[in-house]
Amino acid sequence: MEQLHILRQRTTSATKQLFRGPPDTDEPEFLPEDEQAELIESLRLSNEKANDQFKFILLAFSALEVVAHLGFVVYNQGLAPVMDKDRHQSLSPAAGTLFALTSYGISMLIIKDTSRITRNNLLGWTVVSVLPIALALLGSVAWSFELLWWSMPLILQVLDLASLWIMQDPDEAFVHLEKSQYKLKGA
Repeated sequence: MEQLHILRQRTTSATKQLFRGPPDTDEPEFLPEDEQAELIESLRLSNEKANDQFKFILLAFSALEVVAHLGFVVYNQGLAPVMDKDRHQSLSPAAGTLFALTSYGISMLIIKDTSRITRNNLLGWTVVSVLPIALALLGSVAWSFELLWWSMPLILQVLDLASLWIMQDPDEAFVHLEKSQYKLKGA
């Protein structure tokens, strides 16, 4: 009976401690330099692994778009002009498809190696992504599914750039974290 009472007290005090949290102390807890370096490196590796998975998903989106555009070519038995139900004719989809596929290729190269992001490359990529839309509009395409189809290179470019920008933020934070490491003497 007394053992049950001791067990209840232990459980009650442990539960109270759990809800109260650790005791408050005024002194901060310092990590030795080697533990700081290990922590930063483990965070960096975890971030790189997550970035690699995210890049794989972005590459998969681009690959799916390439397959869809190649399917479009096969479905149209070549690259003859496309007629929709309102009898609007886009300019030859050969140029639009070529520019779209080029845009997806650039996208894949930049995702694999983000050091390729330069002002000139971004400008060229944007021009190549916008040209299918311009060609569709010049061909009197009404606001339709076809216009959305030719907008996909630009939409995917915006998605890729936004994703790469978000992935870059933690990398910059790691640089600041490494600079803020403190040196504890005697630890």
